[in-house]
Amino acid sequence: MKIGARRTVLVSTLCLFLVGGLLVSLSGVAQAQDRDRIDSLFEQAKDNWERGNSQEAAQLLKSLLAEDPSHEIAYDLLRKAEYQMFLDMLKQGGDAELVAKELLRLAHRGEQEKVKDEGAIRVLVEKAIHGATYADREEAVRTLVARHGEYAVPYLYHYLGSNDTDERVYAILALSELSSEAVLPLVEALQSDDFKIQQNAALVLQKIGDVRAVGGLASLATSASDPAVKDAAVQALSVLAGKMKCAGCDGGGKCGSDEMSAAKAYMWLAAKYYARDARVIKNYDDSYVVWSFKDGKLVSRETPPNLYRLELAEEACYDALAEEQGNQMARNLLAAIHYAQWGAIESLPSDLKSDETVSALADRIWNVLAITAAQGTDTQLGALTLGLKWGDATIAIGALNALPNSWDGREISAESPLVAALDAPDKIVRFAAAITALKLVPMAPFPGSEKVVPIAAQAAAAGSARQVLLVEPDPEVRAKAMRDMDKAGLYSVAESNAVAGFRRAKQSGMFDAIVIRANLVDKLAMTIVRDLQADFRTAAIPILISGQGAELDAAKELLGTRVQGFIPAEPFDVTAVKDAASQSLNDDQKRALAVSKAACSALGLIHKAHTAFDNFADAEGALGNVITSEKPDDIRLAALGALEMIGSVKSTAALVTVFKETANATPVRVGAAMALGKIFAGTAAPAEVFDVLLAGFGDEAQDVRKAAGNALGEMMLTDEQKNAVLTGYRVE
Repeated sequence: MKIGARRTVLVSTLCLFLVGGLLVSLSGVAQAQDRDRIDSLFEQAKDNWERGNSQEAAQLLKSLLAEDPSHEIAYDLLRKAEYQMFLDMLKQGGDAELVAKELLRLAHRGEQEKVKDEGAIRVLVEKAIHGATYADREEAVRTLVARHGEYAVPYLYHYLGSNDTDERVYAILALSELSSEAVLPLVEALQSDDFKIQQNAALVLQKIGDVRAVGGLASLATSASDPAVKDAAVQALSVLAGKMKCAGCDGGGKCGSDEMSAAKAYMWLAAKYYARDARVIKNYDDSYVVWSFKDGKLVSRETPPNLYRLELAEEACYDALAEEQGNQMARNLLAAIHYAQWGAIESLPSDLKSDETVSALADRIWNVLAITAAQGTDTQLGALTLGLKWGDATIAIGALNALPNSWDGREISAESPLVAALDAPDKIVRFAAAITALKLVPMAPFPGSEKVVPIAAQAAAAGSARQVLLVEPDPEVRAKAMRDMDKAGLYSVAESNAVAGFRRAKQSGMFDAIVIRANLVDKLAMTIVRDLQADFRTAAIPILISGQGAELDAAKELLGTRVQGFIPAEPFDVTAVKDAASQSLNDDQKRALAVSKAACSALGLIHKAHTAFDNFADAEGALGNVITSEKPDDIRLAALGALEMIGSVKSTAALVTVFKETANATPVRVGAAMALGKIFAGTAAPAEVFDVLLAGFGDEAQDVRKAAGNALGEMMLTDEQKNAVLTGYRVE
């Protein structure tokens, strides 16, 4: 969006606040405030601004925001202020713009919980359409907006097809007053077979001017058989053209015109929904309803907050496919969204996972993943490409995990996203890429194949998986901090700005710590902290603020004890980060063990004859550490299976140790014997190997005795060694 357009939107919003209107508190009321202190800070800020001390005014407003003023208080302050002060702050940029925008956000007209009360809605709709006076109708519409929002649309839109002119006009006015609340259900109503409803719904959508209508209108513009309906859709699209560009249309046709295909419009919307673009998603924090038109009726379906954007994106993808069945990009994006949905479910706290609604949704998404797997190699690679492009590890890992089951045996080229994933900034993605490459069992080297075994070895050795999100705008500082964390055994993911960082934090509730730079250009650190701590998915994650000198001192004064601590950005205090992450409630060991087992199992799929990989020695040390560790036996068995396939004499000592230790479970000792047998098959048995296997014939466990015999049977024993077995353990 152009700067001028953005300011126009903000100015318009501010004017709405100052003109007045219904203010209803949002849920999640702020902590108790010292109103006198807030008023005093605000008056001081006004005084300083009027005297030209803009920096001092911005700092005072920062202190005010640190008091967590409620929505009602923020609104009251704005009503008392000279609105020109806020317009000037928005124009000035920097901290002044940030604090002004945050006060605007807090003061935004709250939304009461939308009541899905059919009886109450019908009474109000009747009054809004047939009220005796303008005042009666206006009062009914205001109540519908405040109390029922989008739920009123199914009872209003029928009047768009009325033969009574007054009814049509009053319905148009009421739906227009609902504004963004009406858009999604009204877009679905475009599917009505009533031409008048279609035409007038397009008119209302044009009047509202919300770009979420572009897909439905584009579809109507190409499919409508009635000329008047077609004209209305085309006209509405032309009005939305500029707004699409402001919301980041990426070209490919005249935006918002009938020359832009409906499929492309739906794809544009799906991408914006996925990205949680604030210029496209409306009421994200208030409304979580997905609408559809079935059997001539508008039907609503509520969805968990963290899945709302993904559900909208999924609907848009299906709409794109309905317009263009061969749209491979729609299939790719749909698969990516399905993996993101599953990741969102997995990131929920265990108590929410057991919720009946969430559980049913998880079952649906699990079935959807099966459908996605059937879409073939191109779709999985397409989803992987999107996951890497967007920096979304959940999507990338989902696609990588699905790839082996749908692989068509194609050659892995340098342009393959699988090759790119081996160099992903996110270590978990690199691990998944290496494991996937091993599962594909390629018979020939490919670009980057030399990285696969070493990365898989790192994954196999994983003992903990503490993950840290770093929000740092300076690329050099960011890169060095990530290297330091990597050396310290932390998995780090980084974003360069507040919006991307906040989005990433909510995509995955599995971060063990979040480090936020004190001075960010797109949002105040205190705002991010407040929002993270207010969201159930991120409320328990330890937060650290990084910075240098004065910026860090100012952050300490404003945030005090609200965060875990304050650390220098240079040199980066990785010890403090590690300490904070260690206090996380996440089960990082369980997460790491799952990665370790997957890597060990994947290494067990290849063998020395594979020419795609010739650096198996890189994995032996890691596998040896696994089998002699205290990791669960299923992981040790997977590592033993891998050594059986790729092990060499380098692994002898570790395998001998495991076999000798009688405290080890029988299957583990058997696995060690089998690996020794394969490593020395057809060669002379070293003395230490022969001796320990010979002793195995005296073991209490029959399986151990048998494994020892089988292993020695694969080796080239001397006559003396063969006689030692026969005479030493002769069966009478």
